[in-house]
This record gives sequence, C-alpha cells and structure tokens, in this order.
Amino acid sequence: MERYLKDNYIPGGEISATYRKITGACPPHPHDFFELEYISDGTGKYTVDGIDYEIKQGMLFLMTPISFHELKTSGTELYNVMFSEKLCDSEALSVLALSGSLAVNIKEDDVPFFESVLRELCHAGREVNYSAYLLNALLCKLKSYTDKNETFNEAHPVAKGMFYIVSHFRENPSLECVADYAGFAPTYFSSFFKKTMGINFKEYLDRLRFDYAKKLAENTDMTVAQIASESGFDDYPNFIRRFKARFGSSVTELRKKRNATR
Repeated sequence: MERYLKDNYIPGGEISATYRKITGACPPHPHDFFELEYISDGTGKYTVDGIDYEIKQGMLFLMTPISFHELKTSGTELYNVMFSEKLCDSEALSVLALSGSLAVNIKEDDVPFFESVLRELCHAGREVNYSAYLLNALLCKLKSYTDKNETFNEAHPVAKGMFYIVSHFRENPSLECVADYAGFAPTYFSSFFKKTMGINFKEYLDRLRFDYAKKLAENTDMTVAQIASESGFDDYPNFIRRFKARFGSSVTELRKKRNATR
C-alpha cells in the first residue's frame, strides 16, 4: 500500500487542483494531506473508511489524513483538490474535519457555484494566495452541508485542538503543543477537552491512532512494525499488547478474519 505523501503529490506542498478522468480501480490508500473530490460525471463505487457510495454526478467527498478511500469505475470525471491544512485561513475546515471524512450530494442550486470555483482552482495554477481564497470559499460553503452542531464552531477551543490532532496524529503531539495551537493554556484546554468530549486528551489521541492502525491492518499488507510506526507508536511491544487488548485480536488474527470473509 502506498501512502500518498504531500511532497510527492502537491507541487510546493500547498495545493494541487486538477480535472481528470479515471478508468479502472484506485486501491485503498491514506495520505498525509486533505483531499476534496467532486464527481462531474460517470458511475462506479467510491469507498471511504469501509462505507460504499454509488457514484453519481454532484457528489463531493472530503478526506482527512485519517481517511482511507478507494475508487472503482469504468469511467468517472472529477475535480481533485489536494491541499495542506496550512493553506486554509478559514477555520471552517476545523469543523469539517471533526467527523473525519465527509460525503455529500451537492444541491442542484449549489452545483454552479461548486463547479465554477473548482474550474477556477484548476486554472489558478501556482497562484497560492488566490487558490487559498477559492479553497476557503468552497470549505465555507461546504460547512453548510454538515449537521448543525452547536457544541462546536470555528472559535471552539476543542474544535481547533481536534483539528490539529487529526492533521498531526502520526507525530504523537503533546497536550502542550495542541493547547498552544488552539490558543489556550494546557490546564484549561485539558479540562475543557474532557468536559466536552467525555474523555481526556490522551485517550482521544490514542483512540484515533489505534483506529488508524486497525484500518492499516484491514486494508494493507504492512508488517506489524510498519503499522505501529505509521500510526505514531514508538514502543513496538507496547503497541502489540494494547492493540490486542483494545480490539480483542492481534493484527495477524484480524487479517485472518478479514481474509476468511472475502
């Protein structure tokens, strides 16, 4: 399995926008950047984190660095935007990223807006400031398609903190680092995080990393050591013990169960 890396797929490491036609299969893969894909035409199946979607015109998918996705099609035309979170001045992405990947059907009245902005993004080339303006316009509009959640908004400290965790979980960020990004003292942020989420910062980070490790176990042939490293775990024996305690199966046992159901 290939993890798509920003340095290989995004010239300059900030944004790449293209219009392309895909025929065949794109195997399951994650990446260390955000990706937006809008279906312009075609049929097929788009799978995100194990959930299948029948492709149709006007569908839009937003993937985060914790998402696994694949595409199977006999011919699909789509807009593809790969971007770093650093490019996004708007904090709308924070709220969008909280639920992981996003799959929506764009309303008929909104189709002209999305398609015109995406076309302009493709033409913007390396005009980074202009591309950022267009991208943020898309994200702000897309935010209206998410559930109205009054717990989180752009200014919420937990929203910003969770967004940072989603973007940097492989680096095993400290509480101090995340709290600083959110703009709050570590003690206040820790207390607010647990009150809002029901679990503490460390528990949430571990859950995210273990869930990602499970995706790697189910979708790749990576070694257990590679899975541990890719998920941000430096202590290999501890990872093995905790993985089995959390999921009731080792990576090897999980793969045997997966193969038996195929």
